[in-house]
Amino acid sequence: MRSTSKVTAAFRLTIIVASVNLALAATGWALTVEETLTPDYVKEHPKEWSVNVADGKDGQFKFTVIRYLAEPKYLVAHFAAYHGGNLVATSDSPAFGRKRDNTFYFSVGRDDLADSKFSLSESVIGGSGDDAVPLPGTIIHKLSLKDFFAALSDRGGPDSSPAKPGDNETGAVNSNESGDHKTSNENLQPLVEKVLKAYGGQEKLEQIKAMTLELRTPGSHGKASTTKYFVELPDKYRIEFGREGDAAKEVQIILGLDRIRRWRKHTDGKVEEIFFGGLDYPREYWLDEVKYFGPRTVLRLKDTDCKLSPLGEIKLNDRAAAGIALAKSRSPVDLSLKMYFDQETGLLLGENNTLQEYETVYGDYKTIDGFPVPGRTTDIRTIGVGREMKQSTKSELVEFKLFDNLDPKLFQEP
Repeated sequence: MRSTSKVTAAFRLTIIVASVNLALAATGWALTVEETLTPDYVKEHPKEWSVNVADGKDGQFKFTVIRYLAEPKYLVAHFAAYHGGNLVATSDSPAFGRKRDNTFYFSVGRDDLADSKFSLSESVIGGSGDDAVPLPGTIIHKLSLKDFFAALSDRGGPDSSPAKPGDNETGAVNSNESGDHKTSNENLQPLVEKVLKAYGGQEKLEQIKAMTLELRTPGSHGKASTTKYFVELPDKYRIEFGREGDAAKEVQIILGLDRIRRWRKHTDGKVEEIFFGGLDYPREYWLDEVKYFGPRTVLRLKDTDCKLSPLGEIKLNDRAAAGIALAKSRSPVDLSLKMYFDQETGLLLGENNTLQEYETVYGDYKTIDGFPVPGRTTDIRTIGVGREMKQSTKSELVEFKLFDNLDPKLFQEP
């Protein structure tokens, strides 16, 4: 089991993380124009935009801006923080925006709201693969942060949960929020204890220090892809991506205090570093991934920074599942996760990551070294704008092993 959360990385007065995935395509405009994005326009065009504001406890207004695209485009998010009329921080994050949703998170201090600026430019993409480039012609969407804050306040205050097209849809691991919650606060703690017992107990889980996990994903043309994780607490993390029958691999590693770094290892032994456009997740994101990797993911239920609340019962893999919502807004890691556990066995059947908008379903559990490990994992994403279409990726367990420690060379530059 993997764990994922949204993370914010702090500037001096402001926080910004752009969470934009890579995608490719073409067609488009020819002119460069500027337009002001207003709260009224966003309200009238929910399939194009979503803007939400939450009033943080630290005096920061947390903005979530989502741009829904009917086709991939080249995006550049620009943020400028002003304090006392002076520019104190800027960020420009270019990236190939994916089809559907592209989400940007940033925070603005209460005293800096009027002067700070955020804009998003869009350009059509020409070419494909490594030859993809933005074509001439750009639309620059300029947001008045104070106007959005005022508009959201007028309608009852900022909401920390961004609205999205299809919010009323019920996904594979979404509970029916309009139904009765059959799990009450009174029996939430027994459920937590049942889950921990199913995974060997809290003490045993905390003794896991190093592990490897390999998954295999069947390919559409017969050649399967493989993903292998190398994890050692508290801060060692490596992922290898490859294809069966191909010696070339892509490698990701946390190094020192830097963000995660990536390399491609070619069949001829050549190694080249890979750079993605846009802002990457900061180191704290990956450390959180390490801490709650594999069977340790259920230790989130004992995280004192997490607020737990009961969810309703749902069916997953034809099993009755009880849900627990986990929320954490303590910097640097924010979390909004729904976890669903088999009511009979206590095993994790599914997760809904509401910040990163994807679902994962687990099944076919195997007991390895005394710990339950899912033999089958299905990741589910909604694709397309305004369409009820789900894209699922199924992976099967190849190997899971526990270690006292891993070879230090695994966490060095290739």
